[in-house]
This record gives sequence, C-alpha cells and structure tokens, in this order.
Amino acid sequence: MVVQGEFLSGMNGNPPKVYKPGENFIEHPGCHHTVSDNASNTERMMALIVVVVDTAVLKTEKGYGALVEIDPEYL
Repeated sequence: MVVQGEFLSGMNGNPPKVYKPGENFIEHPGCHHTVSDNASNTERMMALIVVVVDTAVLKTEKGYGALVEIDPEYL
C-alpha cells in the first residue's frame, strides 16, 4: 500500500501504472516486474510492503535468491 508519494509499477508486460496514497496492489507468484520505482524525481515515496513467502522454497530451492531475480537487460 502506498503511504506517501506515488509508486510507479509495471508488471507482466502491462503498461506501468502510478499508485497514489491509499492505493494497493497484489503480485501473484511468478509476477515479472518491468518497472518498480518512485514516480517522482523530487518527492519522497513510501510504501508498506507485505511479503508472504513459502519457507520451503527458501530452504530447499534457491534460498533468498527466490525472492528477487534481476533481469540481465536491467544490469
């Protein structure tokens, strides 16, 4: 949930959307971010993030690397 400022988010090939204070969104497993950023270059943005994680995936598969994967083209 966006608490302050505006959050720019684009997922799964959809056009980026700006979320304003009080707005929220859900990301389902396998979601692919194309944009995740502060929508402003001058104003602060603050969001409350809740992450629900299957601990079995962390313990048996990729470890904490299962939480974030950086696209090679981003680097």
